[in-house]
Amino acid sequence: PRVEQPRDRRGKGPPMEDRGKTRVQLLEELRELRQKRVAALEEGMTTEVQEKLVRLGSFPEHNPDPVIELDLDGNLTYFNPLAQQRFPDLPAAGLHHPMLSGLPSILRLLQEGQTEALLREIVVGEFVYEQKVIYLRESALVRIYAHDVTERKRAEAAVRSSEERFHAIFEHSNDAIFLIDPAKDEIIDINSKACRLLGYTRAQLLALPISAVHPHEMSKLREFAQAVFAEGRGWTNELKCLTSAGQVLPAEISASVVDLAGRHCIIALVRDLTQV
Repeated sequence: PRVEQPRDRRGKGPPMEDRGKTRVQLLEELRELRQKRVAALEEGMTTEVQEKLVRLGSFPEHNPDPVIELDLDGNLTYFNPLAQQRFPDLPAAGLHHPMLSGLPSILRLLQEGQTEALLREIVVGEFVYEQKVIYLRESALVRIYAHDVTERKRAEAAVRSSEERFHAIFEHSNDAIFLIDPAKDEIIDINSKACRLLGYTRAQLLALPISAVHPHEMSKLREFAQAVFAEGRGWTNELKCLTSAGQVLPAEISASVVDLAGRHCIIALVRDLTQV
């Protein structure tokens, strides 16, 4: 429930004795006041109802993620123990805290009824949080559930960096590179050197089956692929490649097994023996 500060006799603010208190002190007094009201209500409740309230109240307290609650004016009304541990300066900083960055505009959207919930990412120092901001219309409060996604973001960045390095090596290799699925007779990926070797554009070559490159040697190619899958790698100079112009190129092929999202494929480095 929303707890308002008591007003002075003129109705223009908190009592004189409260005006010198810090936000932390006022928040603690609000928390105590809420607890007293709950205790007063509990006096007339059954044991079963009290147990349910205790269980419900324990959810945010023991939540493994920070939970923050504010009113529509941006005043902090609650934050769970983990939020207190992670952001001890939150009561003093209020809406100026990085955790609540941009929240005023979100509060306006909520008040205008444009949305009931919003998902966003917030960076606080070296940490990244995925926030779910929920409007509790019946109590005119906003609750924020913040999940630490820092490790996931670091892993995603590491994967992107690895993919970029692999792509750079893949694309600038002096050998033609083919990523193929022999079982499906499919060319999955190629580099620019492969396109130049066979005289196709990238789109044209990717549209072709492997059998179009080795039209008269598919049995020999399947035997080579089986050996590569069995040993994890392989080499041969007994296969020839057919170019778009109909030229037959003797080739040296070095191949390895790669797992592509559970799909067993072969990555093959192909060198034109006529250029050796």
